[in-house]
Amino acid sequence: SSWRWDTILDRAAEHGVFFKIVALEKEDGIFRFIRPDGSVGSEYSDDYFYGVNPANPGQPTKVRRLHEYFWRYLSARWGYSTAVHSWELLNEGDPFNGNHYDQANALGRVIRATDPNRHLVTTSFWHSFPVDDFWGNPDYPNLDYADFHAYITTTWLNAPDDIFRLHEKRDEI
Repeated sequence: SSWRWDTILDRAAEHGVFFKIVALEKEDGIFRFIRPDGSVGSEYSDDYFYGVNPANPGQPTKVRRLHEYFWRYLSARWGYSTAVHSWELLNEGDPFNGNHYDQANALGRVIRATDPNRHLVTTSFWHSFPVDDFWGNPDYPNLDYADFHAYITTTWLNAPDDIFRLHEKRDEI
């Protein structure tokens, strides 16, 4: 699989195509069962996925270490590629979960220390943009940008009228 990604990234670079590589899946079934000490529990927790150690918040968990090793591998394996635009922690994380902020910042720390080409580091939210708590907070200095995903049919944002007209025209065809 890694060789296939080598090939994809090399071809993309040849054609001027750039990728935002998403490193983790927030619903990952394995990481959500690994307890802070590395044992496997019978019940899952989102805290486990984020690498939270409730008994000792300053102590890294097994999951956080596994994530860091994986991020380091990504950087070592594909940090050379000009086709990598950025490393994204995960797609559409919870905009009000401080554990997501901490995990995104940890990804940024690892990438800053290991990526030879200093690719951008990012994350995204399923809605909203927590400026005060996250983006404007100096406690999270290791991200370059973040975004949230808004869809025309589900967003609270007002789409321009011409987008709706284009949509109606497409339906007529």
